[in-house]
Amino acid sequence: MLASNFSAAKKAEGLLKYVKNRVTGWPRLINLEVTKYCNARCSFCPCWTIKGHPQLDDYSPIMKKFRPIVLSLNGGEPLIRRDFVDIVRQVRPYVTYLSMITHGQLLTVDKFKELIEAGINQVTISLNYLNDRHDQERGIKDLFQHIATIAPQITALGYNNLAFNTVITSKNLDQLIPIVKQAHQWGVKVNFSSYSEGKNNVPDYNVACEQEYELNQVLEELIVLRKELGNILSTEYYLRNIPRYFRDHKIDGCLAGHRFIQMTPDGYIKRCSETDVFCHWTEYDPGLLEKPNPCNICWLACRGETESPLTPKRVWEFIKK
Repeated sequence: MLASNFSAAKKAEGLLKYVKNRVTGWPRLINLEVTKYCNARCSFCPCWTIKGHPQLDDYSPIMKKFRPIVLSLNGGEPLIRRDFVDIVRQVRPYVTYLSMITHGQLLTVDKFKELIEAGINQVTISLNYLNDRHDQERGIKDLFQHIATIAPQITALGYNNLAFNTVITSKNLDQLIPIVKQAHQWGVKVNFSSYSEGKNNVPDYNVACEQEYELNQVLEELIVLRKELGNILSTEYYLRNIPRYFRDHKIDGCLAGHRFIQMTPDGYIKRCSETDVFCHWTEYDPGLLEKPNPCNICWLACRGETESPLTPKRVWEFIKK
């Protein structure tokens, strides 16, 4: 899931943390919502309806305690926060790999540069379509055109740490391969995640049984393109388990709360984005949660990729990036 601007020292740090976290049970990945607010109006996400949610000014004490391998800053829309660059600087010393997810409307070339200079390793833009269907889904006029303008401008400057996050749904199977190919032309990486209705209880986006053949064909081609083009960040393990998830509407054995956690803007912890708060960050200990996790209703990338086996092939892919 990681883009390639990762130094040898940071790779070594990440591998050491991986071993330590396997022994101690502390999470490898934290998804930190820096805000609940968002100016998009996505039908599958409730963030735009949320008002008055508290958020912290300083997240450095939290990261000093957890010191995750990967920290993903998201929301809501993180760039809505005027102090977002300050937040990046706060957490940078305690994190091996630092990424963020944005819908992209507020991202400019200058803002991208500022984020990288502050310590972001990867900027990820949500992108589900290569046309105005993306604008309609997000409720933001001319959003796709804005992304299509700034993405090649950023990579033309020599940056290789821009990525798209594409959520696989019933409505965009025809877009997945074109997105990968277009992203490759622009010098952009692509990461995939599977739609889950747990966030907003909208089942229409689940890939239906009659779409299973099409989904399998698309995923097989993506696995080939992953090797040929080299810009797909998703592991083969994750991609191959997507049809099983949509067919059975579940995958057992989730390790949310252990290998990764979700943190609210005011410092409370959930197993994942789809579950309820179970403690404040000051109270967290890996022993608080029972095993196995009883929830099985998603195959989000943050779950699936943290469950991907650490095979020699994966280690080699990580080292050579």
